[in-house]
Order: sequence, then structure tokens, then C-alpha cells
Amino acid sequence: MSTSKSKLIDWEEVEQDFESMRAAYIPYYVMMDEDLERCKLSDATYGMIESNHIQKIKSWDYVSVVDWEKRERLVEIANSLGPIGNANDDGMPKTKTKTGLWLAVEASIKSRSLTHDFIKSWAGLHYNYGAYLELYVGNRDYYYSHFHQIMMANSDTTIIQRHWFAHWIIYASRDEHIDRKKATEKMVELVEEIGCAVRAPWGPYPVEWFSCLLQTEKNKMTGRLKRNGTLKSTYTKLTDRELMRMIEHPLITSHVLPPLSAKKFRLL
Repeated sequence: MSTSKSKLIDWEEVEQDFESMRAAYIPYYVMMDEDLERCKLSDATYGMIESNHIQKIKSWDYVSVVDWEKRERLVEIANSLGPIGNANDDGMPKTKTKTGLWLAVEASIKSRSLTHDFIKSWAGLHYNYGAYLELYVGNRDYYYSHFHQIMMANSDTTIIQRHWFAHWIIYASRDEHIDRKKATEKMVELVEEIGCAVRAPWGPYPVEWFSCLLQTEKNKMTGRLKRNGTLKSTYTKLTDRELMRMIEHPLITSHVLPPLSAKKFRLL
């Protein structure tokens, strides 16, 4: 459009409006199921299963949304708005689009170009920003706390221990021709040796990680809990079919699990 038509708009007012919205905007990332699962597994394996998000969740808004319609809408809003286009972009949650409404409007403001594309982008920015305020800012505390509750609860998970048990039993059957009962006894013996400092724990997993596989019972004399030399039912009740399915997990492989033989644990 011509310069005369560009004068029909107060660019300084537009720029002030734009900057006030951009300054108040909090970039966020909605965790998809696969993101959340990998994040949890990375946490459970002390980072051996890599996650692009695990280090960033402490600094930026990573949220979990149960309602799938809201989840999809929030993802759509974030992708439509795109990166905010300033120095603070570094390290922020990435959108699927390298460009978006923030950058499109900013470019038009800089060039003072009153075009159909600018009008469309300006309207789209206001529409999506309004939806962002309603759907995200209005529920931010809930989304944020829900995600972090999931991650905090993950500290009690035994998913890696269960997969180690599955690999241990299948390996004993296939490679050592040992039945499940005998293989379980060997695992109990190993875990007790680790707990008694006869053998060292493996990798990043502490002694407690191994000890929690064993059942506890209360001492009648002292009232204290002690390990009773048997595996918890969490493991013993797993069916052979479940074990076979577990060893095929694409992320929880032998590379992130302790060895499958006591001989590979260092004697102390």
C-alpha cells in the first residue's frame, strides 16, 4: 500500500500494544503423552534415557493438560503465535513453527507496512492472545502443578526395577537354562549382598534402589521394619507374557538396566 494509506494507522500505538502483549506473554510447552513418558523415564534412570525436556522444566513453563481438547487447543495457540522474537527466545520451549504471528506482526511494524497480510496477522495475534489468556493464563497454576505432581510422584516409581526383573528372568531362562524360581532366588541373594555391602550397586542406582525390591516385615521385638529375604509381589506376580512384553520396551533396554548376572557386580 502507499505511504498515505500507511498513515491511516498510528504505528506507535500499534507498537505499544504489541510490546505490552509480548512482554506479558509466557512461552509454554504442553507435554504430549510421549514427552511425559520419556521425561519420567529419564528421571527414573538418572538421565541414562535422554530427554530434551528434563533439564528445561525447571526454568520454563512445561505443563500437563488432562483434557485432550484443551491440550490440542493450547498446542495450536502456541504454534500459531510462534517464537516471540527477542533475545529471551534462547532456551525457551520450542514451537513447531519457526515463524508465527509474533514475528509477522513485528516485521510489519518495523517496515510500517499496512498490508492485507499485516491486518490478517494483527487480527490473528489478538484472537490467539485472547485465547491464550483465557485457556492458559487462567488455568496456568493448575496445569503447572499437575505436571510437577506427576514428576514428583515419579520418584516412587519402580518401573525400572520391574524391567530389570523381567530381563533377569528371561535371560536366566534363555541363556542359563534356570527356572523362574531359581532365578528369583539368585536375584534376592544379589540384592541382599548389595544391601550388606558385599557387592557394589551398579551405575547411578543407589543401594536403596536395589533394596526396595525386597519385602519388609515388622520385627516383633523392636517394631522396626526389616527385609525378609523375598521379592515383593510387584515382581513375583508378573506373568510370563508381561515379562516378554516388558523386555521389548523400546526405551528401557539393557543399556539402562543393571547387569543380569551377580558376577558382573563388583565385590567390595
